[in-house]
Order: sequence, then structure tokens, then C-alpha cells
Amino acid sequence: MESYKILFLITLSLLIISTTGVGYYSTYTIKEVRSDFNTQLEQNKQQYDTKLTTLQNQVDGKINTLSKDVDTKTKDVKTELTTKIDTTQQVLKNDITGLNTQITQAKQESDEKIKGLQEDLLNINIESQDFTAIISDVTKAAVSVKTENSVGSGVIVDNRGYIVTNYHVVQGKNTLNAMLVDGSMHSARLAGYDTNADVAVLKIEGNYNKLDYANSDNAIIGEKVIAMGSPGGLDFTVTEGIISAIRVNNGIKYLQTDVPINPGNSGGPLVDKTGKILGINTMKISGFEGLGFAITSNVVKAISDELIRRDTQ
Repeated sequence: MESYKILFLITLSLLIISTTGVGYYSTYTIKEVRSDFNTQLEQNKQQYDTKLTTLQNQVDGKINTLSKDVDTKTKDVKTELTTKIDTTQQVLKNDITGLNTQITQAKQESDEKIKGLQEDLLNINIESQDFTAIISDVTKAAVSVKTENSVGSGVIVDNRGYIVTNYHVVQGKNTLNAMLVDGSMHSARLAGYDTNADVAVLKIEGNYNKLDYANSDNAIIGEKVIAMGSPGGLDFTVTEGIISAIRVNNGIKYLQTDVPINPGNSGGPLVDKTGKILGINTMKISGFEGLGFAITSNVVKAISDELIRRDTQ
């Protein structure tokens, strides 16, 4: 009986030792496994992080490369578009300039043709010995120059109220007035004069109709002309005649006409068939009927333009 107890105790002790050893071994083994697992897990994590970082870097690199490519291509496209736009704008600008030039040329040609047609129309009337078509325009620019004791004639050559007449008409006069065809009277002042050519320029205030100068170098002997003046105080009288000759006296060129130049005619315009000033009637040789003279328009224009320029300074 006692031996059984001892055997039981030994068996129990062995069992306890075995169990304890197994438990210890199991615990140790679990710890080892867990440690190995954690180590492997950490290694896997590090490898994953490394691969992830590598992939991220690769992706970032490709994105940067792609972004640079896109920027480069965008700049190239922008440059190309800008070049094309600039080229197109220049082409359009050149086309517009060309069109404007053509339009201007066409307008000039059209104006010249219209002017030519108008002059042809006037020529038709004049050649039929009818000055009616131009009389109205001439009288609108004609002036009767009145002083305190005499009457002369003149013509408006500038819309600003500048009048050309003979200097001897206004020389030494204190009172100067200009009467227009509508009967209106305007106070005038002497703006300038040339004693050698017997040309004076008067000025009245306001805007008025004017006559243009013709080129007297183109005057033809036998050409029909009309004189506008106030002979004998008869204001705005029109007289027809022809150019008889072209003379030069003291360096001044004159047109000799058979238009009667009577007191009151001096300073008035000698007008050609187009209604332009061909000369300024200036004198008659005493004792010779039908022999008058007019200062050529080219001489008068040069003098009057300079006198007006000085007066406007």
C-alpha cells in the first residue's frame, strides 16, 4: 500500500514536470514563432514600403516628365498659333491697306472723271456761246468794292472772306466796303498789297462762296472769256469777249482782251469757260476802244496766296 502511494506520487510528479516542461516549451515555441512572425512581418512591411516608395518615385518621375512634355508641347502649339495669328493679321493688314489704296485710287479716278464730265458739260454750253451755266457761280463770288468816293470790283478767292482787287482801287482810301450780289454790305480791311503788280487783298468777316484760279499758262488766243464788274457803278455786270494776245510789261504777264474795261471794272475777275479766274481786270489804254488788260491768274494767285498767308500768321 505504501508502495502504491510512492509510485503515485512519483507518477504525479513526473506528470507535473512533463506538463510544466511541455507548457514551458510550448510557451517558448509560441514566443519564438511570434517573434519570427513579427520579424517577417516587419521585413515584409519594410520591403512593401521600399517598393511603394520606389513606385511612388517612378510615378512622380513619369508625371514630371509628362508634365514637362505637355508644357513643351503647349508652348510649341502656342508659339505656332501666335505665329499663324501674327501672319494672318499681317496678311489681313496688307489686304486692307491694298483695298484702301484701291478705294482711294478709284475715288480719285471717279472724282477726276466727274470733274471731267462737269467741264465737258460746261464746254458744251460755252462752245454754243452760252455762259449761263457759270454766271450764277461767278456772281456769288463777285464783289463790288466801294470806297468813300469811288467804285471798283473784286472777287472772293478764299472762303474765309479774302477778296482780290486792284491796289489802285483802294490806294489811299479811308473807307472800304464790299457789296455782294445779294445786296449785303460788309466792312472790309486792307490785308495786303503789291504795288508793282497792282494787286491788293481785302478781308471781310464770315464764310463765303469763292472762285478758283485757272492756270493762265493754258490761256489760248481767241478763247472766249467774260468779265464781271461794276462799270459806271452798274454793279455785277457781265461782259463777254475773247483773249486777243498775251503781253508782258515790267515783268508782269497780262492777257489782252477785247472786253471793255471801264471805270468800275478794275479789280474784277476775267473768267474762262469753266468758271475759273483766268485774270484780274486792271486797265484800259486810253484812246483805244476794245483794248483792255488783265493780270494773269498765275501772277495774281502767287501774290494773293502769300498776302493771305502773312495775314493769317
